[in-house]
Amino acid sequence: MEDKPHDFLGPAHQRILMHCFGEVPPNSGLENLRTLIEAQLKQWALFEYKLRGEMTLCREMEFPDNVLISMMNEGEPEDVKNAILQALRHRSNFSVCLVNLIAYLLGQNVSSDLEWFAINALGRQTSLPDNILQAIVHRLEHSEWRTAINVLGKQTVLSDDILQAIVRRLEDSNGYVRQSANYALNKQITLSDNILQAIVRQLEHSEEDVRQSAIDALDKQTSLSDDILQSIVLVLSKNTSSTDSESVSMLLKQDNLYDSFQNFDVETLRSLYRLLVQQSFSEHLTCYMQDKTFYINMPDRQKRVSLVQSKDVFLDAFRDEAVALGRPLTASTDNLRLR
Repeated sequence: MEDKPHDFLGPAHQRILMHCFGEVPPNSGLENLRTLIEAQLKQWALFEYKLRGEMTLCREMEFPDNVLISMMNEGEPEDVKNAILQALRHRSNFSVCLVNLIAYLLGQNVSSDLEWFAINALGRQTSLPDNILQAIVHRLEHSEWRTAINVLGKQTVLSDDILQAIVRRLEDSNGYVRQSANYALNKQITLSDNILQAIVRQLEHSEEDVRQSAIDALDKQTSLSDDILQSIVLVLSKNTSSTDSESVSMLLKQDNLYDSFQNFDVETLRSLYRLLVQQSFSEHLTCYMQDKTFYINMPDRQKRVSLVQSKDVFLDAFRDEAVALGRPLTASTDNLRLR
């Protein structure tokens, strides 16, 4: 590899060496040569940063972890360390050594810039250990919250401990912290009822951004339980915020909502009627009863609810709420057709 003719430029040659040694087992009798090559790669990485302000050599999976770690632990300037972490952001997988390096950095009193680059470096990792994730959850309260959300959102599975830690941020006095926690939960497509109940409570929040992020998180769920659906109906029926229409649209998209009608109590049915009336002012929505089937016509679909066992309870609840609201009488009132 060092025979003539020599490469006048260098980086391509270093990449070839790096990839070749990446295929050589550690105990191959080439330890001295490996040490020499690693020292050479370090020099080239630092030279690239001096020349270009970035370290693309360090992006390569074959760039030795121990060289990266030594540069991070030695007295290199912070801008060099930031560049190394920025390069790691391009790696699809981290070794245990690199994960431990990030964990160490997040546990130290480092500058906010270095902390941001450390979290950002994890942006493509999908299965991080809980000690790292706990440190990232803590950053939901800091200026790096958007980066923290991105990392949490990439995880294929979050443990109950991590989810509960995020949920606790939903009660924070700072609106940005609550919003960031909701956004982090928004990335998860399967959440327990305890977590979902905490999100539902955010629909009552005074800040629209927090309510909107709660709507988005609930909208990601493909199957909400009867208890959660009932909670959403009751909460939304009390609200008069500008996000109401989006909230009700989110609710009406839940296919199992219509299977849950017969399980709702009278209070929930009355609240549901109130929501449907309110929503019918903002979109073309009609409801009517025919035989023992309740129909809901929406702009893009129709839903049918069989009420064989509970027709009278259902109709009485809707009619009582119509009276309580002072809904004007129409020719179709007896049939409960809502326009």
